[in-house]
Amino acid sequence: MPYWAADTKLNISTLNARSEEALSKKTWKPLIEKHKTCLVIADSFYEWDRKTGKSIPWRFVLTDRDVFTFAGLWSQWKSKDGSIVYRSFSIMTTKANKMVEKVHDPKDRMPVILDKYEEKLWLSKDISTADLLSLCDTYPDEAMGCYRVSTDVNTAAIKTVPNNKPELILPLNSL
Repeated sequence: MPYWAADTKLNISTLNARSEEALSKKTWKPLIEKHKTCLVIADSFYEWDRKTGKSIPWRFVLTDRDVFTFAGLWSQWKSKDGSIVYRSFSIMTTKANKMVEKVHDPKDRMPVILDKYEEKLWLSKDISTADLLSLCDTYPDEAMGCYRVSTDVNTAAIKTVPNNKPELILPLNSL
């Protein structure tokens, strides 16, 4: 939720921030310039292969770490009277690596994944804007793995019950 929004009804997507365009967008530029950076903790991410016309989900993991971080930007929106405070974040994206491109169209994106050293830099208030954005590079293919998972992950909830079963992260052939 951008801090400048008039209300909580968005007509733009703020889920992801394209790193190479961030300084030209009013939503992201002040967050980067004021170092409103955060780490988004993850153990994987999903991308969908839509080349066949169906949404086939793939889970992407890192081969050297079970838990890792995405580069994030955070914002705080307040209602006009100050009674409601809404904190949110967006994930920085970059050009997809070859592994993600195999699932996606080559023009697609992937989250900016930070290594341990980069995590500290991403949170630093002493780094220049240019150096901060230089961290938004494509993660190496050789440090990642991926596998198909059940299309059940395509449904966020089933009859209002969150769809968060542990088997959703298992490779398709092990179900």
